[in-house]
Amino acid sequence: MDSNYANAAREILNDRIEEINSHLSFINAVQSEGASLLAKFDKKEAFKIIHYELSRDFIRTQTATTFLLLYNAVESVMTELLDAIHVTLVESSISYADLKPCLQSRLIKSFKSRILEPDNNVFLSGEMNTIFEEVVARSYLKEKFFSGNITKKVIENCSQDFGFSIADHDKSISKNGKYLSLIKDKRNELAHGSLSFKECGKEVTVEELHGYTRSIEEYLSAVITGVSDYLDNALYLENVS
Repeated sequence: MDSNYANAAREILNDRIEEINSHLSFINAVQSEGASLLAKFDKKEAFKIIHYELSRDFIRTQTATTFLLLYNAVESVMTELLDAIHVTLVESSISYADLKPCLQSRLIKSFKSRILEPDNNVFLSGEMNTIFEEVVARSYLKEKFFSGNITKKVIENCSQDFGFSIADHDKSISKNGKYLSLIKDKRNELAHGSLSFKECGKEVTVEELHGYTRSIEEYLSAVITGVSDYLDNALYLENVS
């Protein structure tokens, strides 16, 4: 059972995986059935063929797009989990001294980093009850936390910094997160223009993409379970184990 906050991450994961599988099903149907035209329902709900040729390059482009969907799933889930941790810390009636040393260090490091940003808006507003709440709230800016670069190592570092564990899971499926670097690299190459979608789509099969999808679903599910246990049992506190 997930905590209330971590449950949102589980829902996001399920939604994203459904999106990816639907996308791959479309590509697979086009390839296996040899389809060359699009179809749609008109305003009267009648089936209508649209004379638009589905070229090989179009299919390759759609295949490559899967890397964007995969990375979207990874970052959206991880961002939601860090949101859950920060919201829990702010809403809990605890002090900085109660936290695990690793989490204390993480919060101060992030807060100092925010202060040193040239365009920062970090200051003690007095809107919150304690300085601790201010530090927690202002040490975290979700838009900049991952910046499109999540890998297995990044997630493991988060686990160490915040003090949560990645739950036991089937590593024969997850490959212990090893595909996360490939997904991140392909996403960045496509996003920054160093690789065309057409060329990327030539290098990967739908079967391989299904494998990557199953892998990140299994791995992220284990991360969610670990964070849920962390929040439910207040494992962010020094005197809890």
